[in-house]
Amino acid sequence: MSEDRDRHNQTTIAVISFVLLPFAVTFSGAAVLADPSVSAFAWSIVAALVLSLALAVASFLRDR
Repeated sequence: MSEDRDRHNQTTIAVISFVLLPFAVTFSGAAVLADPSVSAFAWSIVAALVLSLALAVASFLRDR
């Protein structure tokens, strides 16, 4: 029972990291490099989604 909970917690942390890390990097990069605008925000979201997808695919291929 405890092992299942630990595995679930580790999976949750990994998923959150895969999603939040690219968002944090792209949002902070957009804030430094561009003037605050809706357009910069939208582009940073697109970049973060692409980065998240790339991390997920790389992780999947490495585990195969």
